[in-house]
Amino acid sequence: MLQTPSFSIFRFALGVLEKKIKRVAEYMKIFKKILILGLVLCFTVFFAALFARIYMAENYPKESTKMVMTESLLSHYRETGSLTAYTQDLRVSYDDNKEGNFFAKELIVVPDAKHLQITMRYNEHSLQNVAAAYKLPAVPEVQKGLFRYRLCVSYGTEDYVYYEASYEKEMHRYLYQYTKLAFEGVAFEGAVWMRVEIFYAGDYEGKPENQAEETMFGAIPVYEAFVEWDGEMLENPLKEYRIPQEVLPK
Repeated sequence: MLQTPSFSIFRFALGVLEKKIKRVAEYMKIFKKILILGLVLCFTVFFAALFARIYMAENYPKESTKMVMTESLLSHYRETGSLTAYTQDLRVSYDDNKEGNFFAKELIVVPDAKHLQITMRYNEHSLQNVAAAYKLPAVPEVQKGLFRYRLCVSYGTEDYVYYEASYEKEMHRYLYQYTKLAFEGVAFEGAVWMRVEIFYAGDYEGKPENQAEETMFGAIPVYEAFVEWDGEMLENPLKEYRIPQEVLPK
């Protein structure tokens, strides 16, 4: 059958179009593979960053949370020949439910020795809130001694008893600054609750009992003798803390 010139041109154009369609289909397959690979990579990076952030937030340096054998504890141990420590799960471990500037972890108490230990932590980014709260000209840099801590104890009256930390050790890791605190002479008998109060050091004056609550940046409850449950106040007993053998003197 004789083909006209116009028909030949049509077949040629159709062949070129089919080749282009096949080429576009191949490009689409490659694009889909690249897109899937990119999405997988993005999700991997996202979840890796998320887990890393969770790990950094939850994983305190061991040095910051382990029990410290202070001079008073050592004297108590030598006098009595034993050392029994207790702990309590913190129901609220942060100072602000929106900002979460400071966190507390690992309460350790030795009632017989009138001794309490706790670890405090803050994020570098929280210093922006500190600068705003105290109207500082600039955001302070992370450094030792930037904050002061005191223990406030309620014995069921309006008159609180205050204790200043007898031991402080600060350390920095990732985005966080950690402070190990110890308080001496704390009377546990009759105590209803205890909280660690946080002050900006530049605004802290004199002894802990003279410091006005209005200058307090935040506070975290670290001990509660009673908890409310279904409208009733129930006892919240301490539970035994297992002292690491390496802490005890040889």
